[in-house]
Amino acid sequence: MREMQIDIWTAPSHVWRCVTTNKCVKSNGEAVMGRGIAKQVRDRYPGFAKKLGHILTLYDGNVILFPEIQWIAFPTKRDWRENSNLDLIEASARELSAYINANQIPEVWLPRPGCSNGGLYWPDVKSVIEPVLDERVVVVNVA
Repeated sequence: MREMQIDIWTAPSHVWRCVTTNKCVKSNGEAVMGRGIAKQVRDRYPGFAKKLGHILTLYDGNVILFPEIQWIAFPTKRDWRENSNLDLIEASARELSAYINANQIPEVWLPRPGCSNGGLYWPDVKSVIEPVLDERVVVVNVA
């Protein structure tokens, strides 16, 4: 795992990006994506919240790949009203690592999971994900 201070929206074409999310779906079928990077992705990719919401209702895992736009949903909390959860972040990091290997993804940019709207401190999160993620993952401080 590497760390960089960089704008996630400037990623080169070979880079996949993660959107940190929760696992909530609204009554209209859209995923709750109301703040932070999740809101930015929702606003830049019309229909993304609906597609993510649909998958969340069918899929019990954590990490969800969207190959058509090279984004990966990386949940940090179950409910948008809660703080992020270190156990869920670790599970998401393990799934992300497996997906990177299985799909031969060369590089992934991941915002500091759970550290902005999730209420967690980066040193705590780093200690959980650093042993799991290899050098292909760049943790981006989007503060």
